[in-house]
Amino acid sequence: MPVAPSWAVQATPKAIALLERALLAARLTPYSGIQFMTSWNDDAAESVVVHVEHVVGQDSVVELLEAPADGDVGGVPSSSVPMAVPSTADGGLLALISARYRLTVAGVDRVAGRTTRIVEARRPDGSLAARWWLDTMTGLVLRHEVMDGRGRIARAAVFLSVQIRPANSFPVARMLPPAWNEVLGGADLGRWRGAGYAILDRLPGGFALLTARLGSSAGGELLHLGYSDGLSSV
Repeated sequence: MPVAPSWAVQATPKAIALLERALLAARLTPYSGIQFMTSWNDDAAESVVVHVEHVVGQDSVVELLEAPADGDVGGVPSSSVPMAVPSTADGGLLALISARYRLTVAGVDRVAGRTTRIVEARRPDGSLAARWWLDTMTGLVLRHEVMDGRGRIARAAVFLSVQIRPANSFPVARMLPPAWNEVLGGADLGRWRGAGYAILDRLPGGFALLTARLGSSAGGELLHLGYSDGLSSV
């Protein structure tokens, strides 16, 4: 059985509880809002503005509003067609975060006009790895920053505005079916592996397999595998 690093015990129960609530809120709280997303690579930034909707029981739908003039939108579709975003396995993600980073509550701030609590994740050497701004009323993540090894922000996302919606309040036309509607377990993955598919439990860089979902398209079945190191996802 793996032994947690000695510094992991410094994670405060309050910080873990706040992140647990945030992961639950991401699935169970209906909301919509305008979000600014940006990433840095070799001192060059790529940014987009998107509209996000989440309906309970369905995947989040992201629609591009603004993109750079060169059309490079960092993985977000350049058309106005909404994109369904599959959810992440809550328990596995939190286990990864709490095992790899020291979690603490770092204060109070306001994002999109709402009061938030800040949770920080620090590496074993004490350097800051990530921050989450969590809405005190709902637990939703309203702002998120991930730092590189030199302490610079590598990725960030912040809601410019957000509206918490009553259940079933979204127009029917926007309530799209899940893009990946069948969750696969270990036995299912075993059958796919037996059929010749290379489904790895881990990827380089400490990325562990968290989710496996099956969907379909005009071309046939699609297998969606989600990996994470706790802060980044593939």
